[in-house]
Amino acid sequence: MENEVMFEEIVEYEDYKNWAKKDKINFLNEKFGTNNSILKGTIQLASSEKYFLITNLRNIENDIIINPFNNEILRNTICLCENVDSFLLKRNLKVGDEVIFKFTIPFSQHEDKNKLIIAKSKTVYKVTNIMEILDNIDNNVKEKEIFSAVNLIEFLEQIREKDFGNKINSIINERILLVNKNIDNYLKEIKNKIQTQEERLKELENIVSEKEFEIKELEILRNKYIELGILNEDNVNEKKEEIIKEEYIDIKDKKEQIDYIQKYLALNKGLYYDDHILKRFFLALHTNQIIILSGEPGTGKTSLVRGFSEAISAKHKIISVQPNWTDNQDLLGFYNPIENVYVPTPFLDAIIEAKENQDRLYILCLDEMNLSHVEYYFSEFLSKIQSDKILDLYSKKIYDENLKELNMKWEKYLKYENKESLKEELSNEEFNEFLALKRRYNLLKKYKAQVEIPDNIRFVGTVNKDETTKSLSPKVIDRSFVIEVKEYDENLVSKFSELEKENYQKRLYLKESDFKMESKDILDEIKEELEEIKLIFKKMRVYLNNRFDNQVKQILGNDYIDRDDLLDYIISSMILPKINISINERNEQIIDEISKLLEKTKVSKVIFDEMKEFAETEYILTFWR
Repeated sequence: MENEVMFEEIVEYEDYKNWAKKDKINFLNEKFGTNNSILKGTIQLASSEKYFLITNLRNIENDIIINPFNNEILRNTICLCENVDSFLLKRNLKVGDEVIFKFTIPFSQHEDKNKLIIAKSKTVYKVTNIMEILDNIDNNVKEKEIFSAVNLIEFLEQIREKDFGNKINSIINERILLVNKNIDNYLKEIKNKIQTQEERLKELENIVSEKEFEIKELEILRNKYIELGILNEDNVNEKKEEIIKEEYIDIKDKKEQIDYIQKYLALNKGLYYDDHILKRFFLALHTNQIIILSGEPGTGKTSLVRGFSEAISAKHKIISVQPNWTDNQDLLGFYNPIENVYVPTPFLDAIIEAKENQDRLYILCLDEMNLSHVEYYFSEFLSKIQSDKILDLYSKKIYDENLKELNMKWEKYLKYENKESLKEELSNEEFNEFLALKRRYNLLKKYKAQVEIPDNIRFVGTVNKDETTKSLSPKVIDRSFVIEVKEYDENLVSKFSELEKENYQKRLYLKESDFKMESKDILDEIKEELEEIKLIFKKMRVYLNNRFDNQVKQILGNDYIDRDDLLDYIISSMILPKINISINERNEQIIDEISKLLEKTKVSKVIFDEMKEFAETEYILTFWR
């Protein structure tokens, strides 16, 4: 360059590159004639999209103070950015523009990475466009980016005394004052918020302190209740069942679990079930549907619930349905307004027990559930299972009033030390009154106004196919997974007779978490098959709605069942039980169409063939034959 004025002493790069970072920056500031690391240069593109060059480096006031190095590498600086084109467009810059910038040197122990002057991208601005810096400051303040605004103000304060002209410097001074004022207001706002938060924190600390005191008082009262026998200590301290691993067999694979269960039932219980029955029962336990076991009396429906539960170490409760059940009080109990207590049922007690042991799977079986009209006593409960799962036993207001009354009546007994002293000093009549209050109190605490159905319960119903029972309503069937249980095949007996019983005496230990309900989106190829199935059965007045789709998604969440078997089980347990129509010529054509559809299935074909055989004499095509 013609105007290039070199320093009297040229620094060799080989010496410079071994200096410390601080020494390098101080040296560059001295040689460039600046004390704030601010330079001027010209934009030039590089071969990368991640950075561009700034060449012709010089002092922002004096163009003849230039690079002090006798080395081409250090005659330029680079500016790193995400994308060069986007950066230049955003800053309204182009190749050849003169810019001002603040430089630094990235420290690294690798000398090749510790040699370049780096331009800080946030400080690169066109020399003639100082107003853009001010606009960016305003935006930062507006968007509460206080530290970015402060950095830009410091940058402006470092360059405003340079020779940009009185007009520019005057504008810079005005805007800096304005921004400082905005920042002051913002800091005051932050300070007020902090003060408000500190006051709120103090309030919360006081509330916590009050609650801690209340908890201590309640703890004292609870201990007093235990001493007086109002509360049983066994009920207060929940006992967890101790699991001895040696007593159980550990099998992870679900297919192998089903196979083991089949052999366990055969060799230990004398119960022989086709593997498709066990697969469907196991599959249904992963859904929120009611599991209906239908079949002739004596085919082992209730035994399946007992045996299967034992094989997987689940808790089971068998509830015998009575012919005179007419509403949900027969299922859940009722509130007695004379004695002011709730009168429960074994069914409700099982739900409460399950809620207290949520790691354990509970199977509640309504045995011979169609001895009475199912929709009379079960319809309301059925809706709750697949919605909010909250059972309203009685009014919350009644519960609160009872609890308040009992707590007031306890006060006169709190002066006694323990149950023995209370019994000694009270008359028989007074002590009997105390015992009545105790019973009422414990019933109230156990049977609150609302009870939540926990996720670890599965509901099963056994249904006999004979003239003494009632038919199931479409609402019940629509929410059920129906499994037809038949007499076992004698071949199963010989099949398992060769096995060693001692290899199958241990139970599995499957927890509630092993039966989590997981939905899976329906794949396109299965969706096409299901749509075809829906269209065919629609001709039979079987309408498969959104509930059906959601149930299918739960079924598909169990990928241990083969795809063909899954579709077979969906048809046999969720579609065929919905069929109940009179036979006419039009229906006969549809029957042939369904027979063709089911030709390759294992379970559905057998069931549908029996349905057709029944229809030949009774002129009704029904699953419930």
